[in-house]
Amino acid sequence: DGIRDVAVTGVQTCALPISIAADMHQAAWTKLVGSNLASFIICTLLGEPLSVFSKSTALADLSREILREGMAVAAAWGHKLPLEPEGAHDPAKLANAHKPSMAHDFERGKSLEIDAVLRVVQIFARAANVPTPRLDVVMALLVQKAKAAGLY
Repeated sequence: DGIRDVAVTGVQTCALPISIAADMHQAAWTKLVGSNLASFIICTLLGEPLSVFSKSTALADLSREILREGMAVAAAWGHKLPLEPEGAHDPAKLANAHKPSMAHDFERGKSLEIDAVLRVVQIFARAANVPTPRLDVVMALLVQKAKAAGLY
């Protein structure tokens, strides 16, 4: 707690808003599945910003399905995520020109953190016997693209 308190005080001194997660595992799963899983893969494959989901019903649907698969994996490990694929987390509502960091890394020729950020969901899915067919397909495409570019 001492280190955490020092870190919180330091961040608050910089006038940055901060909140402490009561359950770090829950917070990590929510970030991983809600923010990274589908958007990192699809935006990196296409070289597009998040707004690509608001321009394509098919991509928004794919993103929602991958989100549901990720939520099922998290649930199998005891984490019911506060995500709404048809509501607040609906990719079709994104008009953001922001590109996920993995898409930027690809464009800059940097190694992609595929295993640490994305493959980990597949590993947990396999261990819990949770099917992730859509995630598996887009991951295979991303890995192939990264290998071809020498980034994985």
